[in-house]
Amino acid sequence: MSNTYKSNTSSRTEQKNERIRKKSEHIAEKSKKISERNAHTYRFFTEPQAEPEIVDNAVSVAPLKNPGAKSGFGAAAILSAISILLLIAMTSALMLGLFPSGEKSIVYIPTSNNSGVVDGNASPDTISKVKNSVVVVSAETANGTSTGSGFIVGVSEDKSYDYVATNYHVVADSSEIYVRLYETGDYVMASLVGYSFEDDIAVLQIASSGISPLTLANYETCRAGDVVYAIGTPEGENFAWTVTHGIISTVDRILWMYDDQGNLEKTMRVLQTDTPVNPGNSGGPLINARGEVVGIISMKLGESEGMGFALPIDGALEIILAIITTGSSDGIDSSISNERAFLGITCVSVKEGHWYKLFSDRITESDAANGSFCAKASGVCVLSVSVGSAVYGKLEKGDIITEINGSKIYNLAQLSNILYDLKIGEKITLTYCRGGQYHSVSVTLGSQP
Repeated sequence: MSNTYKSNTSSRTEQKNERIRKKSEHIAEKSKKISERNAHTYRFFTEPQAEPEIVDNAVSVAPLKNPGAKSGFGAAAILSAISILLLIAMTSALMLGLFPSGEKSIVYIPTSNNSGVVDGNASPDTISKVKNSVVVVSAETANGTSTGSGFIVGVSEDKSYDYVATNYHVVADSSEIYVRLYETGDYVMASLVGYSFEDDIAVLQIASSGISPLTLANYETCRAGDVVYAIGTPEGENFAWTVTHGIISTVDRILWMYDDQGNLEKTMRVLQTDTPVNPGNSGGPLINARGEVVGIISMKLGESEGMGFALPIDGALEIILAIITTGSSDGIDSSISNERAFLGITCVSVKEGHWYKLFSDRITESDAANGSFCAKASGVCVLSVSVGSAVYGKLEKGDIITEINGSKIYNLAQLSNILYDLKIGEKITLTYCRGGQYHSVSVTLGSQP
């Protein structure tokens, strides 16, 4: 049983339809030229495939809720705000020619009804079927072409459009986006339906390809040790549709993401795998032995091998549905990524009794002869304070934070753990050491500017 999701539609004037028709002709002509140019180079990737099967065993997914809506706003006010945002988004999209002609009112996204665990390995037939629904994503940007992966996640009710899921960082700041299909090797132009920067998810829309969307797994059945496979485009298009395999290393790993200044920017819930992945795998599916998508490949840990991460498909689904039905994920309290409370400092860990040399942007451990100061307490030493932040005018460079709400702080990792459980707008009490004297201050946490 497939589930359906309603979205708003808008009437199109003849003038708008004419612009869209001309845009479509331009897309078709450009796609044809690209396909002809690459026909020789990539012909060995276009293996014959069986006729796509229609997935009809999807389970129902409950209609989207809006847990992120703020209390104190009436339903009428919320609907009015959404209507205004949709009107602005649709008007902008029409002006840019982003919507193909026709209307989209309902989307089908297959989800698995399998509740049992997944044992064993995927068969060659299963891998071949999945590869047919995986695409290469090429995004033209001011800095050149960004190449990643994606997969067909849903189709419109009238089968006029396919929806492609990928990572936002693959298509960020792009002027044109193309996807390349496995069966034919053709390039088709895609439009950006919407994205979530925080969750690193984007949804693209292409003209119907006749290819079945992949089935999304029941994430509750995922276990550490399950065999999984990544299909994508590592190291450029010459290696498109590469298949690698490994296991699920950890389910629901929490990652702390910092900005360039060392501030905790957000946290992410990810699925960790030792499956070999590289930058071009970004946006591609991580599948189980049944060929069901358990996650969207998103990143790897630096140059470390066997440390890949995927966005869990249960959380990704809520974002994808929100994007398709409203154009964005605004108002969705994502279970993948959470913007964390912003304390407004850069800091490093220090230990009581140790000597340190303090620079303008960092601190290094030293000795008594060459050090700038001796830490009078263990905790995190403040290097800088952001103007306008919650602690601006309250903390100074060299202060050592030792407690938050009575919980001891011994290092930066512990501070991150405590901040993970705090909310924007929450009032907290900081205890810090300055010149050997302890002080307490009450601050209200803000959000990342």
